[in-house]
Amino acid sequence: MPNTFTQKLGLNASRQRYAIARAQEAVSTLERRLFFNGLVRTIARSRVPSKMADAVMRSLGPASGTLGGSLLPIDVSKDILDVADVYGGYHDLGVTPMSSMFTKFPKVTAHPQAFWIQPDSIGQTLPTDARFAGSSLTPEANTLSCLIQTDDELLQDEKVDLSLVFVTQTAQAIATAIDTASFVGTGANDQTNGGQTGIFVDNTIANVSAQQGNSSIAQLQRSDFVTCVKAVNRAALQHPCRWFISSQFIAPMLDLVDGQAKERLLKTPAETGDGEFYLLGFPVTWTAACPSVDAPGAKIAAFGRGESYMVALRDELEIMMSGFLIFQSSIRYIRALARGYCQTRDSSGLATLSLSNG
Repeated sequence: MPNTFTQKLGLNASRQRYAIARAQEAVSTLERRLFFNGLVRTIARSRVPSKMADAVMRSLGPASGTLGGSLLPIDVSKDILDVADVYGGYHDLGVTPMSSMFTKFPKVTAHPQAFWIQPDSIGQTLPTDARFAGSSLTPEANTLSCLIQTDDELLQDEKVDLSLVFVTQTAQAIATAIDTASFVGTGANDQTNGGQTGIFVDNTIANVSAQQGNSSIAQLQRSDFVTCVKAVNRAALQHPCRWFISSQFIAPMLDLVDGQAKERLLKTPAETGDGEFYLLGFPVTWTAACPSVDAPGAKIAAFGRGESYMVALRDELEIMMSGFLIFQSSIRYIRALARGYCQTRDSSGLATLSLSNG
């Protein structure tokens, strides 16, 4: 299986193996393999699938038996989105299903307060607690599109199993786009950002700087990371928190040493024993989408509760295919459409760390 996308996503070897295993699981049954192979060949109109594949497609498709005008069945779409979730670093953020009926999502920044009532005070009126009032977010779903190139000769050959390649390539493309928007989206209305602002760019999220003189990764100290932790509100710290850092920084961060304890700040999976890296006792999500510039003043890490940033996704995928775009090469393009939206839910639950300017 080519690792072009997995290298871009910054996955370590164990995550890559797990992602591929999850994709293989999604097409592990004969029914699913027949469905995906029949799907790409039918929408290409290059060859009518076998009677068995045609029957499977009808059984898994919508009641009309037409695939809803290239809309995949929900359970099939979820398989692909589950694989994307494994490939993407966004899986440690607040991933929320976006149903077609509900478009508002709660934004709660404080917990309600409970009060004690003694036995001789039953009937006492409780004080009004307005902290739970909160607010809501109303995201407008964007369309996320990816293109997969395929040779029409493969589509014509029914002995070629396209199911695993179709699932993995689609999932990896979707994961890359979501990671880019959720971590470094600039808010620009273009095909890269989709009008969405990522954690490292959102100016409502607190940013702290390393102490003077610590202008490169190699110069960072324990106190710099502690400062970032302190910038996150106490309510968020009561929940599982983690670091979000570019996979490009794994090597330089392995050399960081706690000056007092004389121990390395970054613990490897071999040391932790649970398959994750830990920095100051908090797990690390490595993703190539995070900023990767090691220069004075650059943001190099984010910390906080992943649920503070929302990634809302519709459990629907739509598949289309082009005609002969490159006629002399018999090349076709498969286009997969997903829908979702990325947005900060609670800015006080996250913080970013920048290198010193000098």
